[in-house]
Amino acid sequence: MAILALAYACEPGKGSEPEAGWMWGRMLARLDDVWVITRANNADAVTAALPGIPERDRLQFEFVDLPRWARFWKRRQRGVRLYYMLWQLAALKRARRLARRQSFDIIWHLTLANVWLGSLAPLVGGRFVYGPVGGGVGLPWGFITTLGLRGFT
Repeated sequence: MAILALAYACEPGKGSEPEAGWMWGRMLARLDDVWVITRANNADAVTAALPGIPERDRLQFEFVDLPRWARFWKRRQRGVRLYYMLWQLAALKRARRLARRQSFDIIWHLTLANVWLGSLAPLVGGRFVYGPVGGGVGLPWGFITTLGLRGFT
């Protein structure tokens, strides 16, 4: 069983979402061979950490990023969601190229998985897994007295 994973955030030792991408990739590699598509800015940390982990022979990384001129979108969080959506297009292109060379049993969208942003990974073809996913959470109306209307937006 070969797995192709999209992990926008995937960086060992970084904590939070980047650490989740790294650890999920490692956990999946315990099942079988895994190809992880992630951002190019994660390359140095991933390359340095890879030789020291037991899953190293079952993990392959593809580093994808947008052209330098497009990176201004993610500065100071102003356009990070737009940048992420554009990155997904670039990752999809790379994923399709990989899928022509290697048959994948599962396509898995790992990080920055958000219900309302969606994923382009199913367009690679094959069985698709989405998550862990966030963003679909609602609050009970009883909290409005504590949080106020701003707390609900």
